[in-house]
Amino acid sequence: MTAQTPSLPSVRKVLPAQTQSPRYYAFDCVRAMAMLLGVFYHWQFVRGSFGMATGPKASVDHWLHSFRMALFFLISGFFANMMLGKYGLMKYLRRRWWRIGAPLLVAMVAFAGFRFAQSYFTWAAPPGMNFGPARGGFGTGGGFGPGGFGGFAPGGGTAPAMPGPGGFPAVQPQTPAIPAPRTTPSPAAPAPRTPAAPAPPAFTLGPTHPWADWLFAKLHLQATRAPDIVVRVTASNFELQHLWFLWYLLLFCTVAPLITRPMAFLFVRGEVPLTDRIGRFLLRFDIAPLLLALITLPALLHARGMDWTLTNPAGFSGVFPDFLAQYFVDLPFYFLYFLFGWWFFRLRASLDSVARPWLFNLSLGITAFAVSQALYDNFNPAPAFGGFGFPVPAVHPAAPAAIRLLAFALYAVGSAYSGFGLLGLFQKYLDRPTRFGRYFTDTMLWVYLVQLAIIPYLANWVDYNNTSWWEATLGGVIAVTAIALVLFELLVRHTPLIYIFGPASITKKFA
Repeated sequence: MTAQTPSLPSVRKVLPAQTQSPRYYAFDCVRAMAMLLGVFYHWQFVRGSFGMATGPKASVDHWLHSFRMALFFLISGFFANMMLGKYGLMKYLRRRWWRIGAPLLVAMVAFAGFRFAQSYFTWAAPPGMNFGPARGGFGTGGGFGPGGFGGFAPGGGTAPAMPGPGGFPAVQPQTPAIPAPRTTPSPAAPAPRTPAAPAPPAFTLGPTHPWADWLFAKLHLQATRAPDIVVRVTASNFELQHLWFLWYLLLFCTVAPLITRPMAFLFVRGEVPLTDRIGRFLLRFDIAPLLLALITLPALLHARGMDWTLTNPAGFSGVFPDFLAQYFVDLPFYFLYFLFGWWFFRLRASLDSVARPWLFNLSLGITAFAVSQALYDNFNPAPAFGGFGFPVPAVHPAAPAAIRLLAFALYAVGSAYSGFGLLGLFQKYLDRPTRFGRYFTDTMLWVYLVQLAIIPYLANWVDYNNTSWWEATLGGVIAVTAIALVLFELLVRHTPLIYIFGPASITKKFA
């Protein structure tokens, strides 16, 4: 490591001309924009609530969720194939494991310590979070207190958690006091009744984590906050939460060459392979998004959510070390987008075909998504609400299978065309590198990593009674981004962390 960290502009000068191409600059900006939209999406956590947003923002959040991360993985697959051809297999793997694995490892350990610190130094916890010794419900050991979910939920409880379904502690039974027997005997007096066992939670977020629970029980890491309060490091301290995308991306980048190289040997032959000619035809007539929707529809059905949408990220509740060997239901859906982007790199000479119909694609994507949600609203009664305030399906006759299939097909079409519309918009109008744009793409990884830790602390600064949802959300996105960028300048740019969270032009030195 050199004595002085190189500045970003000086490193930019030595980048290869291919990676500096304006054609790929638009893709990099869209990938960064997908992360910034994540700040908008996660603003629902500002008031300590783990439930989804309501009202108009809920509709926008559902639409963003339909394509935002799928588009991110598509573009990541595009760049991964470019890097494989440029560096070769072994150097490609070294660079990917450093560029993705190092931020994942450092962030996971850092946020685990941050969550533990929040439970130990209760005065430093976000507003609305409760860490008292008598926490009930989901608060014991799992980071869920009466105040709700505060972004990075501290996992150190004051008592061992009761394991429950979904990888979260079960509800602690609040047994009511049994009435004392009457002093005057009466033959008609009923015998005291034992209270019924509490019903299990109506909603769970994922599987249990036996390896993690065993590991941290053996390590027995704890600290005494007061003579009668012991705060423990538990498995929930090491939840992936929004770091799930790094783990997925690391898997995809590692597995993709094992799949694509044999397929290329079989199908990619000749000066202009048939697959390339078909791809150019699909792009020219704007059929590529439709093909992507059809390919991903089975995976979408496999990873369906409770409201006929793509499920919330299954890896969100992944816990170290269990997630290393854990299957998540949305992995196939996002991997297909990654592979499509991988193939898309072969068609990079036809990217103008993506830019031309951007408005049509975006309009069609929004329309298809809206119709899919209208089908759900019309064929399902108003949803009930269970644990955490999540909507859960009410008891109702099953909707016709054809209607459900149509809704999911429209959702897949909306996801693909929305992503292509946004990609075409950037390709057509924002395809020229600027100093601001480069800074935006260089720092957005850091912004996305720290935003969920910042958001809960802004609760006291938001007045929803006198502010519209879009004003509060837009102001929140600006505030969170500004705070994250200040932290980047103070903690990352002039420290060794720049080699982990900085742009690829710097991190490649260690790959």
